[in-house]
Amino acid sequence: MDAVVPPGPCCLFFDIDGTIARNEQPPSAETVRALHALQKAGHRVVICTGRTMCDIYTTLLDVGFDAVIAGAGSYVVAGVQEVYHGFLPTGLLRQTVAGMLQHGFSGVLEGTGNIYLVPGKVPLPAGWPHLAGLEEVGPHLEVEKFTIHTTGHAHIEEVLQTMPLLRQYYETYPSNSGGLCEFVLKGRNKAFGMDRALEHFGISRKNSIAFGDSMNDEAMLRHAAVGVAMGDAPQPLRALADYVTAPLEGEGVAAALLYLGML
Repeated sequence: MDAVVPPGPCCLFFDIDGTIARNEQPPSAETVRALHALQKAGHRVVICTGRTMCDIYTTLLDVGFDAVIAGAGSYVVAGVQEVYHGFLPTGLLRQTVAGMLQHGFSGVLEGTGNIYLVPGKVPLPAGWPHLAGLEEVGPHLEVEKFTIHTTGHAHIEEVLQTMPLLRQYYETYPSNSGGLCEFVLKGRNKAFGMDRALEHFGISRKNSIAFGDSMNDEAMLRHAAVGVAMGDAPQPLRALADYVTAPLEGEGVAAALLYLGML
């Protein structure tokens, strides 16, 4: 599809992992230069990530974004101003964790200030506290979303069939590799977060551009006036994008902005 940038200041939304950075590394110098050029031209530059705030590393924030949408739309902050903050309802979260514990599904509860591991059959990353049991689950955890770690796409389907409430109450985003599935409360996704940021900046959705590389970016790319998929994104995401650019390692962000006439 043809990608046409609307006139006037735009708000540009960027996924982190696989889009502007990878493996906890800061964005490349070329990407940073492109982002700063956008800001100098009067555009707003916003992170829109599935990571919660405690999992966004400092070297990324040091780039100087105008706002951050974290938790896949659950938390929106512009500078020091909290624009929106939503958590998983405690009752639903307890039901969900009870199912994980019952069936041995390895979960990662992603909170605002911390991440909590629900031990199961699949090994989980080290460095975060383990929940001792269901009695620890309450509103104090401030959980925005969660993932269940799996051994492949067939395992993800098994999890979804075993716990029907996952499809009933959550939007589900299997990873490209099948190593995990991300769960976000229905209706509260990256597109939801985009609207909160656009309203805050007083910018129309007609002046929004989104960049992403995985299926948890689908709502964001569909919602934006111009959706850009990275070159190594899954085929369904590339098919719905207005423009497909190079992968991260090929400086895809800068290449797309150049193509769109914004650099």
